[in-house]
Amino acid sequence: MNCLPPELYRKVKDGTDGFFRTSLEQMTASSDNDHHRSDMSVDEYLHHRAINAGGVFGFVEQCHILQWLHPNEKQLDEQLLLDLSSNVGLHVALANDIYGLERDEKTGDLNIVLKYEKTRGCSRDEALYWAVKHMQKSYLDIRSICSEHPDTIPAKFQVALDCIGGNHGAHEICKRYRLPGEFSWPEECLI
Repeated sequence: MNCLPPELYRKVKDGTDGFFRTSLEQMTASSDNDHHRSDMSVDEYLHHRAINAGGVFGFVEQCHILQWLHPNEKQLDEQLLLDLSSNVGLHVALANDIYGLERDEKTGDLNIVLKYEKTRGCSRDEALYWAVKHMQKSYLDIRSICSEHPDTIPAKFQVALDCIGGNHGAHEICKRYRLPGEFSWPEECLI
């Protein structure tokens, strides 16, 4: 059931559909090949997860809702929104796969940390460190884009940072997902 006023719902839907029609093809070009996700390289799968983890859709829809509520606020141009969306999606995907690691291992679901561990022949700790390093880079990229464009909707209303913070917080309190084994976030971790 839709709880938004009809005019807002139409604008959000049209804006989100337009954004994805023009940019999702670029983002998924490497993921739309005929091969199966399990056959993807680590980089292809990381790209695929960044788009499909759910963070991108919520982020873009929030930006469109805020633009409707604050029509005089500056929006990011499409390329910067795409860059910001990719980083939000990547951060959400990596957090999801870190927290879901043990569950995914039991169920056989694809997981970027498990894929990296298997593909690179490294230890679980090394794979987790790799994932955390990528999360930190995406966080810093998000902060950089927002800092360079402080008067835009995503920066002014902290949409991107709230999306990744909310995802991380949800995992912290959710019984379905747990940090793996003895893993703890590194002290120098920025997320």
